[in-house]
This record gives sequence, C-alpha cells and structure tokens, in this order.
Amino acid sequence: MNAIDLGELAEREEEAQEWEDQRGEWEDSFCTYADRGGNAEQLLDVISTLVDKLENSGPEVLLERLRTPTRDE
Repeated sequence: MNAIDLGELAEREEEAQEWEDQRGEWEDSFCTYADRGGNAEQLLDVISTLVDKLENSGPEVLLERLRTPTRDE
C-alpha cells in the first residue's frame, strides 16, 4: 500500500495554483499590450528569443549583457 504524503500533495497544489496565477497575469499583460496597439506576435517572438538565450547561456550571462551600457547610451 502506498502512503500519500499530505505535505507533498499540498505543496504540489500550491505550485499548481502559483503557475495558474502567473499564467493569468501574463495573459492579462498580453491582452493589455495588444489592446493598446502592440503587436502581440512580435512580442511573443522577442520573449521566445530571450527564453532561448537563457536556456543556452544561463541567466547570469543575459543579465550581464542587460547591465552593460550600449554605445547609444
């Protein structure tokens, strides 16, 4: 007989709720962006590119690039 770990079950439920809350926040943000005339597909492409860069180099490298001033600044 397998025992159910109630603590682990509660933790999974909390995590699922957190993901659902975050999904709702992102959905609201995208809708607001599109409602104000933004190109939602272009925004998703940019976010996808950032996620790919994070997966390939890690967050530290991307954060360092964001902190480094560009020639235009």
